[in-house]
Parts: sequence; structure tokens; C-alpha cells
Amino acid sequence: MPKDNSPRVQVASRDEWRAWLAANHTQPDGVWLVTFKKHMGDKYVSWDEMVDEALCFGWIDSVKNKYDDHNAVQYFSPRKPGSN
Repeated sequence: MPKDNSPRVQVASRDEWRAWLAANHTQPDGVWLVTFKKHMGDKYVSWDEMVDEALCFGWIDSVKNKYDDHNAVQYFSPRKPGSN
């Protein structure tokens, strides 16, 4: 479980993640993206899908943590100017 106070955003589809990024990608701080684990079926969003959407908006992934039996959390934040 994340130990910092960064906001948590929960999504159940790639489209929900994209919509959140479209509305919030200009914020300067990162968020913990709460996603369903693979055994949750159609609510599962793969790492590839999460990262593909994030990159479209200039965001990148970082640390991944356990959350509970049904969810995981992955930290996403805006890329710093000039980063590779």
C-alpha cells in the first residue's frame, strides 16, 4: 500500500484512465493509479495499456505496490522537461 499522501485514482478500463488523463494531465503532481488485478476479469487494465495512455499525455510510470486482494497501485507522474 502506498505510504505517501499522493492522490489515488481508481479506474476499471483503459478508457477511464485516458479520460482522467485528458482532464488532469496538466497537474504538476503524480497520482497512485489503483487498478484491478488480472483475476478481476474485464475490469483489469494491463501495464502496457496504462503506460501507453500515460505516454500520450506526457506521463510516465514508476513504483508499483500491492494494495489489497483485488487491486494494485502504480505511481504515475508527469515527465520532467528534458527527460529521455
